[in-house]
Amino acid sequence: MQYPEEFKEEVLKTLGDSEEMRRLLDIGHDIIGRYLDDSRHGSFSAEEIVAACESLNLQDLYQKAKKQVAIRKLYNEWSTLYHQQRQGTHK
Repeated sequence: MQYPEEFKEEVLKTLGDSEEMRRLLDIGHDIIGRYLDDSRHGSFSAEEIVAACESLNLQDLYQKAKKQVAIRKLYNEWSTLYHQQRQGTHK
């Protein structure tokens, strides 16, 4: 697969920047989709929600939720790229 530079940057920012992740993105490995898929199903425990509400510190919960939204968006982008490139219809 060929990943657009903006997509690569967002993946690195969201999942973590490492030499291995950069290499996988640069060679266009489709395992990136698996990483995104596995990461997008994260959730919050009831204990985390209760603790955040009781302490009135919702910032950590908010940041985790924001990351989940970003991962889901990236997975959707990856899925679109994957299907377009498998069908030979590059944008």
